[in-house]
Amino acid sequence: MNLIKKMFQKKGVKKVPKKRDELKHQAIVKLSKLKQKKFSEKIFDEFIFVFRLFISKKLDIKKQTTHEELVGKISEKRIKPSIKKKILDLSSRINEIEFKNIKITKEEYRDIILKFEEIIELV
Repeated sequence: MNLIKKMFQKKGVKKVPKKRDELKHQAIVKLSKLKQKKFSEKIFDEFIFVFRLFISKKLDIKKQTTHEELVGKISEKRIKPSIKKKILDLSSRINEIEFKNIKITKEEYRDIILKFEEIIELV
């Protein structure tokens, strides 16, 4: 069967990336665009949107969740505890910044992006 597929496969045609790889790729592309923009609260809000969207799609959660909802949903998922901890730690920090009106520095923003990039690669 594989031999037949190879015979009829057009040369030079790229394979369609798997859904999970496409999601990772989209998140990385969006993060790289955010990194190029000048840091501001609006940019951080865009980052939060990307983070929540990625986590909800990657973990097959029907909607973007708050940190409290994520804690409950992630416990049901089959993910390594170390990865769960990284996701929840980052979500908690984002939640603090967003809802307690904590001012975030450019350096902390960069650190948060690096942590998210690590999560993208691990999940």
